[in-house]
Amino acid sequence: MLRARLIGAVCVAVILCTAVMVSAEPAEEVFHRASEAERTGNLEEALELFNRAAELDPGNSAILNNRAIIYARKKDFVQALRDLEQALRLNPNDAAAYLNRGLVYQEQGKIEAALENFNRTLEIDRENVQALLNRAALRMKAGALAESLVDLNRVLSLDPTSVRTYIVAGNLDLAQNAPDKAVKDFGNAVRLDPKNVEAVRGRAEAYLLKGDFERAVQDFTQTLSITGPNSDLLSSRCSALVRIGRLEDAIQDCDEAVKLDPARADAFYKLGIARAAAGYDREAVEALTTAIELDGGQSKYFYNRGVAFNNLGQSENALRDFGKAIELDPKNVDAMNNHGGILWARGDLKPAMEDFQKAITIDPRHLPALKNLAAVCLALNLTDRTISLLELAVKLAPKDGELFVGLGDAYLAKKQYDKAQSLYKKSLEKAVTRDEKSQILARTGLTWERLGNPSKAIQAYERALDATEDVEHRQRLTRIITELKSRRR
Repeated sequence: MLRARLIGAVCVAVILCTAVMVSAEPAEEVFHRASEAERTGNLEEALELFNRAAELDPGNSAILNNRAIIYARKKDFVQALRDLEQALRLNPNDAAAYLNRGLVYQEQGKIEAALENFNRTLEIDRENVQALLNRAALRMKAGALAESLVDLNRVLSLDPTSVRTYIVAGNLDLAQNAPDKAVKDFGNAVRLDPKNVEAVRGRAEAYLLKGDFERAVQDFTQTLSITGPNSDLLSSRCSALVRIGRLEDAIQDCDEAVKLDPARADAFYKLGIARAAAGYDREAVEALTTAIELDGGQSKYFYNRGVAFNNLGQSENALRDFGKAIELDPKNVDAMNNHGGILWARGDLKPAMEDFQKAITIDPRHLPALKNLAAVCLALNLTDRTISLLELAVKLAPKDGELFVGLGDAYLAKKQYDKAQSLYKKSLEKAVTRDEKSQILARTGLTWERLGNPSKAIQAYERALDATEDVEHRQRLTRIITELKSRRR
């Protein structure tokens, strides 16, 4: 993206500098021929002609400035900077030279130097749109969103409908988590230039953030039709394809992405995610392991490999990966919840409880950790704590019938049978599958038993029996019904 900006911006600089070209035959004619060669992409001819123009008029800063553009496009940044510094010695107030030097520094990743030159450009030419846009982009990347917005607003007052303006506006929208506005801004850029890769790609990212994954796929596909095979774009499209359930297509995209760039850790990570979503956990572990080997500092890589290990029944490997994920990101509540889940499954209730508690301390709205902490508390007979946790969870997810089952179990443990019955009734209304209904009805039967009403208990158990096809559950229910009926005789 920086390269595109460099070329686009410096082309403007050519126009600016051409305007101040000193008339001098034959240097002027050579200069114009060089500019035309640069415009048509014949860089070698352009460089040769600019060299000749510089020999004919060695004190002309415009020739040096424009020759620097050619060097920059050829990635000869050392020579480009040498020409720009000489141009500025000849003309210390040349805004175009400062702009181009800023662009070269930006391309080299020297952000402070780039900003300094854009600032100097704007001191000379307050309405230099290219300098404002590039400074806005750099400020945005540095997280200075308010300052970036100031620059962008100035651009909007000067040149509100250019492709570059819309693109920078769209990127700022993304940085501010405003996907709807980003879709609109990038869309305006696409309408002006349907083949602008940065504009179409930006709109794809905006759709991805918005959750409109079908349109994100369409825009990533359009971008790829312009650029050809591209590892970054393929791995991004993979993410959108996973979200709409096109898992085999997603895997194919990431397979191609890692072939194009075998050193791309995030592409292997997304490949692992796609494979795991498709149920290929062993293959997911392989891809995520490669991602970790390439970049071992990403908490999410270890977390997702831990999930795949856990799915494969390799709990010790999973526990280790969840622990590493927490070490890298002490606020990774999903890793804490899963780490606690493994400890709980092997009977380490108190350490598991600590993990769940840490998770909800960091994120009080983390529903899985709330549920797990409540379940452990119930197992430890901490019924009041269980009830307070589940009541909080119900506020977060009032349609989750499982929460009402848990509350019913807690009140059953407290021997508040009427309250338990009421909660089981609510959960039965929210149950989706027959097996869920069977489990709730079985609990209702147990409550009637505790209330000393075997007839209603038998009725509830028989309804539970009718609702399930699970063999073990049916056997257990049949045994309970038989025992209750024998007692009544």
